[in-house]
Amino acid sequence: MRSDSIHKKARRRSGHIYLIYFLIAVVVVAFALVVTMPPKKVIEKAPELEADSTKSQVNPEAHIDSAIYAIANCFGSGKDKVRINPKRDSQDILGSRELSVTVLVSDVFPLPIINKKAVEKISGAGGEIIDAIENNQNELKIRIGINKVFLRSLTIRRQPKIKPTPVDLALVIDDFGLVDSAFAEEFFAIPYPFTAGIIPFCESSPKWLQIAKESGKEYIVHMPMEPVDYQRNDPGKNAIFSDLPEKEIRKRIALALASLPGATGISNHMGSKITADRRIMTIIFSEIKDKGIFFLDSRTTVQTVCKEIGNSMRVKVLVITHCADAGDIEAPEISSNILKMGLEAREKGGAILNLHATQETLKALKDALPILSKWGIRFVTLSELANKKEE
Repeated sequence: MRSDSIHKKARRRSGHIYLIYFLIAVVVVAFALVVTMPPKKVIEKAPELEADSTKSQVNPEAHIDSAIYAIANCFGSGKDKVRINPKRDSQDILGSRELSVTVLVSDVFPLPIINKKAVEKISGAGGEIIDAIENNQNELKIRIGINKVFLRSLTIRRQPKIKPTPVDLALVIDDFGLVDSAFAEEFFAIPYPFTAGIIPFCESSPKWLQIAKESGKEYIVHMPMEPVDYQRNDPGKNAIFSDLPEKEIRKRIALALASLPGATGISNHMGSKITADRRIMTIIFSEIKDKGIFFLDSRTTVQTVCKEIGNSMRVKVLVITHCADAGDIEAPEISSNILKMGLEAREKGGAILNLHATQETLKALKDALPILSKWGIRFVTLSELANKKEE
């Protein structure tokens, strides 16, 4: 009996050993299969820049990415000219990979101008320029970070095959009539479209009307209106004042339009007090509404109500976005302002640029306009913009 018990125990131990050997063999075979199998191919979605600046409170990279797209727009490229490649060996403070971004731009833009604009946009977005290098006048490399942590490696590359996308810019040159000098006639020989603002009721107003018609340039009524500092700045004859009754306001607007037949619109000369006055602007808009003309807000006050009232009355209202020759400045500075505002127009998709009939402005326009044209700026009249807006 004892011998049988011993044999049974031996058989059980032997069975356990065989089971262990079997399990070990299974594990070895499984491991061998895993090791020899080809690695599974992982397909990653291409990264995208975070262009929504509203998310920047959570993700500070969003502002930088918006700035990169703005740089692309500014220099004639669209979103399709932005190339993004992740650097897998680098992580930022948020745990996301540093991105290598290449922006392809047109070579009509000089690299120093690209450099200046890029630094301006990136710094304005809260980014730090950690280092920047210009290569062969055709490439700019910038490493961007926040709090000394690398976030973006940006390469801006000029390429001759890229043509700047066309962007509309309307030029408005004011004060013909108030200005009556021989040099002012040269504005109408400028080989680009613009809109002339003629002040009515001046002795030379009929002369400028005739010159504008003969040159084929568009013209509008640059209507004198009361400024907030009327005691120091007289807007001129038959101006619109805040204490005028409705009948007189309508009469003066009608007289101004009749004196410059063919005018496509009306704008305010001075008028910082009037364009902030709801009663008077409602009267003016009701007077011009049925005449099929637009109103150009010269934006002489931040309290203007023109756009709001015009929209409610369905009157076409355009707004000046930039003035390039404000103050007593000379041609080189005006020219620089025009070029800078041209780049801003490219970034924003268009603009209305206001200037005045002075000798310095004339010199600046002769220098700057051919450059803007080369940069893809398409010069249009105010009525063209107004009609596009209506569409």
